[in-house]
Amino acid sequence: MPSVVVAERRMGTTLPTIGRLSEAQRWFERVMQSASDLEEERLPVWRHSRDRAMARAMLARALWLQGFPDRAHREAQASIDDVRAPITS
Repeated sequence: MPSVVVAERRMGTTLPTIGRLSEAQRWFERVMQSASDLEEERLPVWRHSRDRAMARAMLARALWLQGFPDRAHREAQASIDDVRAPITS
């Protein structure tokens, strides 16, 4: 499942470059849902990955460009929090 998360994040990362922001948003939101599923399964690979933080940062960008600054700010802050969180095993 972690490889699916990476693929979803990459899809979301590509779409804003061609102006498809709302579609990118949906891909990043899928990454976040997959992240929740992986955390529930307690997969150690996911806890050591920064894909979630990257997805949140890119989601924040897509939201900002679509005119949702408040939600973009929350996602950007959550991305920073994800990166600063200690890695647990």
